[in-house]
Amino acid sequence: MDPEKVSSLQEQAARSLFEAVNSLDEWQSAEFRFEIVGGYASEATLVDGDPNIVSAPIDIGGWLYELRTEMATPSGPWFTCTLSLTPSGEFGYNFDYDTEPKWDGGPRPSDDEYERDLQEFPRSQEDVPEWFPSNLSERS
Repeated sequence: MDPEKVSSLQEQAARSLFEAVNSLDEWQSAEFRFEIVGGYASEATLVDGDPNIVSAPIDIGGWLYELRTEMATPSGPWFTCTLSLTPSGEFGYNFDYDTEPKWDGGPRPSDDEYERDLQEFPRSQEDVPEWFPSNLSERS
């Protein structure tokens, strides 16, 4: 992992989201959640707890996908990234490497996406999450 690259990607994504949210008259907090397995991703933006007030910048997904690749460990990558912002421009990240994403109530990814994730980020069988399709965890 290149700490400078990780920091740069985090700052780019935060700055981009801040510009989108800061177009609102008033806000107290913003949160962007990005969930991914393979090439299947889900995202949600909450401003003051309300969804769909502002659209996420188009380029944020690309930066976070690259960040996921950069931050992957031998045990695998994170599956959910949460970016929190304040009106003063402060930001923080939380990365979840273990819990199954919620997919914002949408459909789960296909088994092909889980397979793609295992191909892109090989890991030992013991590092494949229990919530991955069972037929895939046996093949890693």
